[in-house]
Amino acid sequence: MKSHFFIVLFALLGIVYLAACQNINETQVSEETNTVIDLFPFQDKKNEKWGYMDSHGNVIIQPKYDYADFFYENTAKVGIKKREENWPKYGRIDSTEKVVIPISYDSVSDFSDGMFLVSIESSAVTDAPVWFYMNENGNTLLRLNYWRASVFQEGLARVSPGIAPTSGFIDIRGNFVIGLEIAYYGDFCEGLAYECKDYPTGKYCFINREGVVEIDAVYDHALSFSEGYAAVQMDGKWGYINKEGETMIPFQFDGAGSFSEGIAVVKIENNLGYISKEGEMITPFSFENARGFKEGVAAVRENGLWGFIDHSGEFVLSPQYPYASNCYNGLIMILKIQDDEFNYLYQDFPYLDYPDLGFTDYKFLYYINLKGDIIEPIL
Repeated sequence: MKSHFFIVLFALLGIVYLAACQNINETQVSEETNTVIDLFPFQDKKNEKWGYMDSHGNVIIQPKYDYADFFYENTAKVGIKKREENWPKYGRIDSTEKVVIPISYDSVSDFSDGMFLVSIESSAVTDAPVWFYMNENGNTLLRLNYWRASVFQEGLARVSPGIAPTSGFIDIRGNFVIGLEIAYYGDFCEGLAYECKDYPTGKYCFINREGVVEIDAVYDHALSFSEGYAAVQMDGKWGYINKEGETMIPFQFDGAGSFSEGIAVVKIENNLGYISKEGEMITPFSFENARGFKEGVAAVRENGLWGFIDHSGEFVLSPQYPYASNCYNGLIMILKIQDDEFNYLYQDFPYLDYPDLGFTDYKFLYYINLKGDIIEPIL
């Protein structure tokens, strides 16, 4: 269980290349019907399988999967584990349970830049995985036999062809546009990507889509741009710069997260709080853990329990839950963590870019709305 947890954690932190700019829990609206996809993953407490219910608890897709995630761009990632396998195989389904991407891959991304990214791991540890970029109908557009690959962001994708630490960016034809370099890159967000040559001891800069340096390599660490600002570290402290490289919020924090809905999580010593884009404090630095805002609320932890605050810093839901997902289409999934070690890992991370973990190592409890009402699947 613990080894699987760390695989999920590292993948979502970006050690396995995944989307860095995507807002995973945005409200999902079908382009065809212009209606919100009212489906939420839940776990049957008897057989521990995952299915989907609507916002009232009515079961729409019966629990049959070993993994199920929230819908994103009209599809959801699901997994099925065969008896002889240690981990599930993944694919994607739509809201009618039609299979969009066959449930046969070792990894499946969300929809990004008009494509999915899926992979098949090699049975030999010396061989690289096979990566497939697929369109919305599941047709392969590009096939790569590289060690690492990322989803396309703003028309480019990060890849590492070999075991050696060389990376670069390709276009949809698989041609290298930037690189190959011995460097560590972030995805392109708002026209810029961070780059660190001689990683992990080198300095971070920001490059444009031609690979030209736009902001000089003077930072000890950096996060991608979000809402016009990037969190960067210099001399052990974090602050924020704009796309011209100008310091907009001084270097004064021990940790910093990306801006979301005009607000960012920052850290002073061991406590977390929130600031505005003007650098003004919105909440006291009193939280043990905290995440970015989604749908007008942010999850925070006090005394080991999670609650939610609004943009003014006032509690919408007081801390009372063992673990809570971000808000998704007005509902919040409440879970019990099977392994508390992730809390320790996040507290000690040098920057605050908290993703949502998958549900592999959680026990599903129920959903709540922003009034605190409990919604459970009607089985």
